[in-house]
Amino acid sequence: MLHNTNVLFSQVFSAKKDSIKTIVWNQHLNKVYTTGVKRGVGVFNNSMRINYRVNKVNKFYIELDEPTLVYQAKKTRGWGFVQFPRLFKNDDEKLAVVWNMNEDDILAKPKKKWKYSKNAGKTWFFRHKESPYDKGVLLSDNSRLKLYSNKYKEAELNTTAIEYNSNTFNTETSQANREKEALFKFYKVESLESRFTNFNQVKSYKDSIVLISSPVKYLPNTLKYSYKGVFPNQLWGKMAKVNNCTLITCQYPYFKNNGDKKINSSGVAFFESKDNGGSWKQISDITFYVNEVYDKEIKLDRTYLGYTEPIFQVLKNNKIVCILRSSPTYKEAPMYMTVSSDLGRTWLKPKAITNNGVLPQLLLLENDMLVLSYGRPGVQVRFLDTKEDNLVWSDLIEMLRFKNLKGQVSCGYNNLLATSENSFLIVYSDFRSRDENNNLRKSIFIRNIEVVKCN
Repeated sequence: MLHNTNVLFSQVFSAKKDSIKTIVWNQHLNKVYTTGVKRGVGVFNNSMRINYRVNKVNKFYIELDEPTLVYQAKKTRGWGFVQFPRLFKNDDEKLAVVWNMNEDDILAKPKKKWKYSKNAGKTWFFRHKESPYDKGVLLSDNSRLKLYSNKYKEAELNTTAIEYNSNTFNTETSQANREKEALFKFYKVESLESRFTNFNQVKSYKDSIVLISSPVKYLPNTLKYSYKGVFPNQLWGKMAKVNNCTLITCQYPYFKNNGDKKINSSGVAFFESKDNGGSWKQISDITFYVNEVYDKEIKLDRTYLGYTEPIFQVLKNNKIVCILRSSPTYKEAPMYMTVSSDLGRTWLKPKAITNNGVLPQLLLLENDMLVLSYGRPGVQVRFLDTKEDNLVWSDLIEMLRFKNLKGQVSCGYNNLLATSENSFLIVYSDFRSRDENNNLRKSIFIRNIEVVKCN
């Protein structure tokens, strides 16, 4: 029984200031699209402590620091600029935040800006000639491995695209989307040269960098695509080390021929390497299906994009949790969760867990708490105790105010980085930040969050 919340918090967060506002939160767990997964606590610009309770029992404690400004635009910026921040740690232990400064288009020339921190994100500085680079997964030989994408002109392929008609995709959609879909061309993976199907990787040693093009064995009926005349050998998904030599990665968008001259909207594909990235083999795919319950309002917005932007986390019992975006455009649609008990070879049917969300992020802390972050609209954070038999997400914490505001308040993309057994940083964009003259300026913020279990 909770007698004095402040006493409990002083025991858990003994080094924290007593002036921080403290609240008690009783879990609601509203159902997706029934009452909506929208009941949560807003923690916007101020610090806050939360005593999170389930069935009137203390479950865990959460403390959020005030957001810290990393970068603020000097003028009004369009979509794609001051967005999509990434957070990682350099070899010299400096924190680095990198964000986009170009249009959000496959034809755009990529540009970025960045800043560094030497004091765990409290202050940030810029070094022009020191561009940060995330070297990827640490391998058993102390090298690091990272996937990267290549773009080719359609004419370089030297093969013929598969003939499809205007109704190539199974999904019902609008005429405007049919015209977009017509910009796609598809190719059987076995008809392409290896450079268009191999995995491109950068292997970083202490004093050298090696580019690797590794062969990939795909499942039958896999298709590659070109769009707007560009063929991307695209490698956008996460890579993780499962054991000493085995790596897995999840890639999207994944298309396959379903046998009746139709193509399902994109799914995602899992691949495995047993030789530290020297070669890869596809071990499964998660096929998109239209959820008639949740897609009633947006079915005409559905496009060639089904499941996208997957993120996965290998748990300590070798289960894998995978979260999938399903929103086809800027319309809200659920994110889905699926679980594998055999390291990615088979998956449970995806289950909707939110009303909204793009580019979800997962982070497993040393205290066995799994963090989920996502956004659009706003930015949300949720928690899950991986030691429990049922994997149930907490109610959400809202990081940005968006109700009754027109337009987007953030791109929703964010990134997570653990800083201790119980703590992590989250970086995100804020479109409604104001400068010293009260002008709206897109900004990048970072925030420290701590979560401590009660048992």
